[in-house]
Amino acid sequence: MIPRDSMRCRSNMYAQLFCVLQCCNATMTLLSAELTGTKIDSRESGPVNVQLSEWLWRGSESRALAQKALHSGFIKGIKSGLLDPRHFGSFFVQDAVFCFHVVQHLKIALQKYPSDSTLTAVLQEQIRTNEKYTRDLFQQWHIANPNGILLGKAAEEYVKFEREVAEDMSPLYLLIAMLPCEKLWSWLAMELQYEISATNVYRFWVDDHVSIDPVLATFIDENAGRYNVDLDTAMFIYQKALYWEGEFFESASAGSN
Repeated sequence: MIPRDSMRCRSNMYAQLFCVLQCCNATMTLLSAELTGTKIDSRESGPVNVQLSEWLWRGSESRALAQKALHSGFIKGIKSGLLDPRHFGSFFVQDAVFCFHVVQHLKIALQKYPSDSTLTAVLQEQIRTNEKYTRDLFQQWHIANPNGILLGKAAEEYVKFEREVAEDMSPLYLLIAMLPCEKLWSWLAMELQYEISATNVYRFWVDDHVSIDPVLATFIDENAGRYNVDLDTAMFIYQKALYWEGEFFESASAGSN
């Protein structure tokens, strides 16, 4: 990345030296950013040094996808309290099965680098967390066999996408594919928390998700350089997962306002 000021450098020796130093400084900063999991993104928000997880979230396409989810029938129905209970149930029955598949995907990733204690530890923790969440949802919605649940197209495609990442790519990219769920649900809840009444029947959903410990984001930010994360690949996977999150919300609430 070459600073704009360098374009104004002329023949003056001191000006040229200043220009070279600026260019070197900018290059070293960018290299450092890539290696530590941060990114200087001058195309969209000006030169800002941010963590990888935040850079992924700040992308213009990411923000557009988040806004689309916020205005989905499901979330609008949560906000108004008028979401058809059948749509709410449909979403969470499918979400339970989706999380069942997430556990399987994590187990696939776990087999790839058994000697990597750092990666193994975070994958095992994610397996435990998602197994508990799945168990709780299965109990709440009386699900005995996930194979008996017919997923809608959005949920099915989301599962397929995540499985492909688990099978074909580094485990860290699977964790990146899981980031949008962690971030989006919390952001949606924060957007709604002051606009939804205490008597709203769905207030519990907002309260349950308004504060989520960013475990995945923290791990990815701290280890992106160690596992040689490619920024373009990370953004593609992140936004693809974010897209399916929004489609999943919308598909479960067809006809809601």
